[in-house]
Amino acid sequence: MIEGKRVSLILPCLDEENGLRMLLKNIPSAVDETIVVDNGSTDKTAAIGREAGARVVHEPRRGYGRACLRGLTEARGEILVVMDGDGTYPVNRVETVVSKMVREKYDFLVTRRLPLGTPSIRSRLRRLGCYVLDQTARLLFGIPRMDTQSGFWALRRSALPLLGPGSPGMSFSEEIKIEAFTRKDMRAGQWIVEYRGEPRPGTSKLRPFRDGLSTFLFLWIQRGRHFLRIHGEEHHKNHGPTQ
Repeated sequence: MIEGKRVSLILPCLDEENGLRMLLKNIPSAVDETIVVDNGSTDKTAAIGREAGARVVHEPRRGYGRACLRGLTEARGEILVVMDGDGTYPVNRVETVVSKMVREKYDFLVTRRLPLGTPSIRSRLRRLGCYVLDQTARLLFGIPRMDTQSGFWALRRSALPLLGPGSPGMSFSEEIKIEAFTRKDMRAGQWIVEYRGEPRPGTSKLRPFRDGLSTFLFLWIQRGRHFLRIHGEEHHKNHGPTQ
């Protein structure tokens, strides 16, 4: 337990045997349960999870969003922490993130990545892409400096019913963050953590151009949905339910 709260760590994984093995060795003992969501892996991801004592659940339908939703549904903790299973995030910072979340009474907390090491040309291109997406989110939703693509975030179980993310793929990442930061009945915050993107254990599943363009378009679609939601709430407030 951390700050008196049961904590579930959810690790969505697709062929992450190398990074997952390293990550599982360093999980803080204060974490109450670890869930490895095997998203159709063809390597030893599931076996490594079981050997380390994690609870392995299978989500055969490919997609980051589907894997996250399966893990969130399966988790039993009061605080649900989601982290990519590739070993690029500092799992030892889970305690810090949860403590900040509980003490400052956040419902949702997303980490902002502080990259370590010297970036390669490929890494620079990815950072540029993330910058464009982050600035687009700031422009469309007024969220300052949010890391829309961060794979390390946490929320209270009690807040989960307030959110309705449904994207099956990578767009789930920004969808749940935008919902958390734009809802008036939720308190959301950010926290900086170290991030070691390169060298990365295993092979990245990210398709930079295709996924980046898809995410960019999704942000604009989400803006339209957000406008309709806010407009509907204001209409209901001013005129009451439609007869």
